Amino acid sequence: MAPCCAIRGCSLHSFGNDRNPLLGFLKIFVTPACLAGSSLTSETIGKHMKSVQKATAFESDPRDLSAKSEESYGELAPEYYCAHRHPTCANFDLLQDALLDTLRPLVSKDGFYVEVGCGKGRLDRLAERATVVLTDISDCMLGLARQRTRGRVRCERMNVFKPHFTDGTVDGVFGFLADPFNHGAFFQNSHRMLSEGGRLVVTLPNHEWAVAVRTALGQPIDQTTFINCQGRKVTAPSITRPRIEQIALMKAIGYDVQSTWALSLNSLAIGRPTPSHHVILAAQRLALDPLTAPLVDVFVAAKI
Repeated sequence: MAPCCAIRGCSLHSFGNDRNPLLGFLKIFVTPACLAGSSLTSETIGKHMKSVQKATAFESDPRDLSAKSEESYGELAPEYYCAHRHPTCANFDLLQDALLDTLRPLVSKDGFYVEVGCGKGRLDRLAERATVVLTDISDCMLGLARQRTRGRVRCERMNVFKPHFTDGTVDGVFGFLADPFNHGAFFQNSHRMLSEGGRLVVTLPNHEWAVAVRTALGQPIDQTTFINCQGRKVTAPSITRPRIEQIALMKAIGYDVQSTWALSLNSLAIGRPTPSHHVILAAQRLALDPLTAPLVDVFVAAKI
């Protein structure tokens, strides 16, 4: 398991206020290189609304995404968190763990929270006193969560495109690296699950990073490829969008996107982490330092 770490100099308490603890995050965490030539204003987002709504009508069939994710991540589960075998996953895992303290003010001890696509799971570490359910479509991945939590937390198999929770009963849906199901149907289903004002928190591989590394490797930009322990290629869905288009999609479905920011390896308060080969490769194509290249985009939204 990757060591728990924090984002350097960052907490919701230090940058927010009592009514909205997320105020101020946009200025602090948005990486300029990610947003070159764009502006996260209401006018700019509005211009993307119609094009995104039209584009989502032609997205992959959710059934195909579910089937492929279950197959691929089921195969990868025994080795997915092996830093030696999958160093890029390890870089991303560190960044997800670093978010926990930052996101902690978003959960309350009497709330009901669901983590989707959980893998080994981390939401129970964020919401230690709340009611938490860890879910994944892959029984093998869910087995990692069950092994780690040892019966302390509910772990349930769930397809995000067919959630089994009653509408309006969930206070927060969390998806750490939600790119396998970054589809309009997921956001619609999560919106139905959430109570009024309930929060949706998703992280995604940064779009510019994903396009750079996949182009360099000659891969489709909506897929990620792993080399398993037998040396075989395993592909899985990985849908990313420019941040402005991701926000437009979420707003079109009925979310108030309250904050978004990018994470890079130099935001980790653990000394100097080692970038993977693929992180370095993408950074070279983007003409960025691998430690400052944006790797993960974070979105915090509320149901309206």
